[in-house]
Amino acid sequence: MKKRYLIFPFVVLAFILIFAFMPGSFISANPENLITNGDFQTSDFSGWNQAPAPGLYSVNDMGGGNFAAGLIGIYPIKLNANLWQTVNNVTTPNLNFSYRISIDSTVEHRTYVELRLWSQNGAQYLDSIIDIFYSTTDGWHLFNYNLLQRAHTDISALDTVWVIVATSNNSVLDGSYQGYYDDFKLTVNSESIKSGVLINSGVPGKGLDTAPGQQKPFNPKSQASVHAGMKK
Repeated sequence: MKKRYLIFPFVVLAFILIFAFMPGSFISANPENLITNGDFQTSDFSGWNQAPAPGLYSVNDMGGGNFAAGLIGIYPIKLNANLWQTVNNVTTPNLNFSYRISIDSTVEHRTYVELRLWSQNGAQYLDSIIDIFYSTTDGWHLFNYNLLQRAHTDISALDTVWVIVATSNNSVLDGSYQGYYDDFKLTVNSESIKSGVLINSGVPGKGLDTAPGQQKPFNPKSQASVHAGMKK
């Protein structure tokens, strides 16, 4: 009897380790962020481009070593600040995009975060998804959405994304504004693309998580995603 009690904890531990290292666990646990330095924890603008216009840029320690990008504009000279980066080699349009913003403003102004969606490595324009904010002053705001749900056109051929952050001053009054931007993430929604559905359904197969043909969503008119992994 004592031997059984001694063996039981090891059996439980073995099951925990097996579950932790299942392929499906890897896919849904921490998807890769396609945006470089989206949290600005390098304390600089590595991976980002700055517009040549005379905007004011800074990376600020918001406390506890958490950095965020700061874009500043001053009226009446209307300094505009623009950041952007290009994400290439996108394998699926089924992407989730999220970020945080906080605006400290004494004047009316506009800031926006835009995703420009392209195919053919940036040669063919598909669509733009734009979030516009006016004088947001009540702390941090988190935004999170799926590109397929927000796009206005067919983006099935998507392979390139431009991530753009811009501010402009609309006020006729003197004043300044400081915008903070942080935690930009563009990740594959792996639970609803073919590879994620198949792996989470227990379908065996080495390389499913990286196979090019499996990095797109199922046809929404079919029942393939529902019956994935089921045997007749």
